[in-house]
Amino acid sequence: MDATRPGGLVSLLTRNRAGIAMRAGMSGDWTGALAGFDARRYENRLGLEDLRADEPGEVEAAFAAAGWEAAEPPVDFADLLAAEEQAGRRDPYRALAALTHTIARRLAVRARSPGGGASAVGAILRL
Repeated sequence: MDATRPGGLVSLLTRNRAGIAMRAGMSGDWTGALAGFDARRYENRLGLEDLRADEPGEVEAAFAAAGWEAAEPPVDFADLLAAEEQAGRRDPYRALAALTHTIARRLAVRARSPGGGASAVGAILRL
């Protein structure tokens, strides 16, 4: 993300941690649903294991700590965006989403830490 110029946008799609229990429950896997409430990693429908899911607030906080701010998507789909915005602001829709989409704008160029250490976003979002 260091290659993004100030004012540039980054769009990040992450698996919503709350969706782990929801997906198991929707398929009738009650044992998986119970385990999913506290899980951060999961196996997807393709059988890929040890995949990561994130809390949307943690992703947003990581962006903020690294000098980014929340940004609006640069598209003109008024009705689609209005519906998405309402779903994203209301429970149960927000809490049940399988994926979360975070858009952030880079505020300023920050000096790299000595030794080229990872940024706060990189540390939190590292797979």
